[in-house]
Amino acid sequence: MDILRRMVLDIDIKSLRDPICIQGMPGIALAGKTAVDYIIKLSDAKKFMEVCYADFPPNVVVEGDGRVRTAQCEFYIWRNDNISRDFILLTSDWQPTTIAGMNELSAHIADVLNELKVEMIVALAASPVSMPKKDPKVFLTGTSGEVIEFFRSKDENLIVLTDGVITGMNGLVPILAKVFYDIDGAILLGEAAQRIDRWLTLSKDLSASKALVKTLNRVFGFNLDTSQLDEETEKMFKLLDEIRVKTAKRVKTIKKEERREPEYIG
Repeated sequence: MDILRRMVLDIDIKSLRDPICIQGMPGIALAGKTAVDYIIKLSDAKKFMEVCYADFPPNVVVEGDGRVRTAQCEFYIWRNDNISRDFILLTSDWQPTTIAGMNELSAHIADVLNELKVEMIVALAASPVSMPKKDPKVFLTGTSGEVIEFFRSKDENLIVLTDGVITGMNGLVPILAKVFYDIDGAILLGEAAQRIDRWLTLSKDLSASKALVKTLNRVFGFNLDTSQLDEETEKMFKLLDEIRVKTAKRVKTIKKEERREPEYIG
């Protein structure tokens, strides 16, 4: 399938300082994507590349100013002078619609990251739970024991994932980059409500995204302010509590009606 790579900002690859890629593709409760979008918003990251792909859903994205654009992956450069290294922030509007498409686009992105001399890929994803959690756990897996040891040395709260399957590009990109280019990778999975749209008519579990951002703060020393995520998370749980109260009242009313003596006519 056709993959179109479009540069929107020229960057000198030789000038990049030990770059690390932080990736968040759309997935369960948009946990990883929302975390990366939040980092882009708070940092002075600048978009330098767009990748369009024929296997994306046949949708266009409406921007805040009323214009429309194609679905795409977006690459941002964040030159973090406080850490003296650069970060490539990668996100996307959608994942491909087919298994072949996910593999092909993941391989292409691995190629791009190799060209950018990326030293490590950190993919942000979700570990599904039934309901949002106020203090979600974050699980860790990686392409080598050294990567796992590095992350655990920076954040002892991380739980090493010892079984299971990671689906989609948040798993594929790191492993393909390791297989083809020997680029190490880690995957961080925050506990996220698998069907949050069913309970709250929301598309995001912001609690999971906040947990991922806080993990990155501890591992890389980002010192990113999470107050905006804190406020949105409080609103989410307030809405959830209101729904629980309404549901309990409805159940109580139904039980009262079931106990009522039947009325007979005739």
